[in-house]
Parts: sequence; C-alpha cells; structure tokens
Amino acid sequence: SRARSLDLERENASAARQPQPAALFEAVESTLFVEAQRNVLLCLPTKSGATLLRRLLPEFGWSLKRAPPVTIASHASYLKVAIVREPLSRLAAAFAYKASKVAAASRERGDLVRFLSTTRWQQLSQDPRRMDRHFQPQVLACRPDLLAYDVVLRFERLEADVRALLERLGAGPGATARLHALFERVAACSDDSSCVPREKPATDALPERTRRALLQLYGGDLEWWRSSGAGGEGAAAAAAHLQPARGRRGEEAVARVR
Repeated sequence: SRARSLDLERENASAARQPQPAALFEAVESTLFVEAQRNVLLCLPTKSGATLLRRLLPEFGWSLKRAPPVTIASHASYLKVAIVREPLSRLAAAFAYKASKVAAASRERGDLVRFLSTTRWQQLSQDPRRMDRHFQPQVLACRPDLLAYDVVLRFERLEADVRALLERLGAGPGATARLHALFERVAACSDDSSCVPREKPATDALPERTRRALLQLYGGDLEWWRSSGAGGEGAAAAAAHLQPARGRRGEEAVARVR
C-alpha cells in the first residue's frame, strides 16, 4: 500500500543517516571509554577534565577502558556521558600545555592572542578533523551529532555534575559524601594542567578575520556547552567574546558538524 511504501522510505532514509560502525569508531576511538560494569560510555576530550575524571572515577570502583569497535557499534544500549568545557577557556588551557611545541617564536609562547594571529595557528587549525587533539573542537572529539548523549558533564561545575551522575547510577550517600575530599586531592595538579582555571583570551584584540575563524572553529563547542546547562550569563559572555565586532545582526554563529 501507499502508506506502507512511505513508511519503508522513511525507515530507509533514517537508516542511511545512521553512522556506519567503522566510521563512528574512527571518529571517537581516542576519546570514548567504556565502564562495562555500569554499562556507561564516557567521552573525554583532551583539556576538558579528562585526566581529572580518569583519576577520580576509579576511587568509586570505576574501571575505564578504551571502547572497542563492537562496543561503540552497540552504543544505543549504554548510558552515554560526555564532558564539555567553555571553548575559549579550554583553548587557553591547551595553549598553556602545548605552547613550547606549537609556538615557533618565544614571544608567542606566553601570549595566546598573539599566537592566534600567526600563520602557525592557521596551519594547525586548517583541518579540524585532523587537528592536534588538545585544540580539536570537542564536538569532533565526541560527535554529539552521531551519539545522543544522555548526560553532559560541565567542566565548570564538574564536582556537582559528577555527584549527580554517581547518584543516578546508585552510589550511596557514603560514597558521594567522600566526593569533595577526593576531588580536592585528585585535582591537585601542575600549572599546565587542564584543571587549573584559565582566563579566556581577550579576543577583542584580534583582527575580525581571526575572530570569525575562531567562531567557525569553536562555534559548535560553544553551542553544545551552552545547551548542556552551563548557560546564562557565562554563555552569553562567551558568545559575545567570539562574536565579530561588526555585522552581528542576522548572523548564525554556530559551526555545523556534518
């Protein structure tokens, strides 16, 4: 019947949009971890608190392993969790960690804004999919367009969000009561670590062309971070930081991942 034919067409179109297992594995193989006992898939982009969580969660009995292809292919049967960080703060943390390796001139190594105007940064950011993982957009590291995450942890309020996750997974009051002390101990880190708060770069000093390039590169991260509940004044400030000085009206500042 005509109705049945239309249903089949819709089913085929939906199936065609689903990522093939091999392609999905290639997209998230370095960032997706599995906790088999709790049936959790956890995406940990670099410089978004990944090391912190990998130190913290074993204190609660978690055993995180790289997710193999067969696990990623069956992702629908797992609770999917990701962590996201405000993109400019993350960029500053990545630069603090990688400056000596990516900045050619010594005068650029302590000045992120200066570095963002160099041809070296243009080369590093030319192909986001093959970018250094410290600078690669989080939406490419976790692919929320392909994996519908059930929980998104926010770096800026990580302790509260981890507590809520542990409670959701059945951790008792005794376990979550230990979280604050553990968090302080595990979060003790070196100055170039991602767990050190970073000021966002003063992008007003950047040429408009560079600002637009940053917006195109990290607009998807900003939108994901904002939609995760880290919004309000913080999200508005981040959006204003990235928005070009002129031509703001009628412009949609979201980078689409296709």
